[in-house]
Amino acid sequence: MTDLKSQIAALQSKIDAGKYITSVDNADKGLTFTLNDSSSYEVTNGVDGEKGEKGDGNKLTIDKDGQWLIDDEPTGWYCAKKEKLLL
Repeated sequence: MTDLKSQIAALQSKIDAGKYITSVDNADKGLTFTLNDSSSYEVTNGVDGEKGEKGDGNKLTIDKDGQWLIDDEPTGWYCAKKEKLLL
């Protein structure tokens, strides 16, 4: 879980620098986030434990409010939301 948190923190730093997520796609080992500058960032699932007891890794989801959850636990990190501009 520590590795997953560090991956998300690295992606959050890109968002803090002014980039935003334009799409999220399933990847073979997790999710691929594409940013507004066309760069992409992959967040991968965990791997089997040392004894292989838990091979399903950590589960990364985004709740209805846009908050990232790791194994259904809130992280306090939010993804960008696309909203209609009113002019």
